[in-house]
Amino acid sequence: MVLMKHICLGALLEEVPKEGEGLKFQGSAMVALASSKEEVLEKLKSDIYAKSEIWDFSKVSLYKVEEWMG
Repeated sequence: MVLMKHICLGALLEEVPKEGEGLKFQGSAMVALASSKEEVLEKLKSDIYAKSEIWDFSKVSLYKVEEWMG
């Protein structure tokens, strides 16, 4: 069993910010290494954003990515 590991986390922006303007957030993105989809969901649900109801779990999308090293 692999314990979930965050590879990359960040905000999704609606557009590239212009100088002097604030960021326009569209959502969040995370790349993680885990044994299962359930493991990722369990970890996400324990996050402060989930507990504070900032994230809307009805909009969560999970995709399996095959690792490739070139």
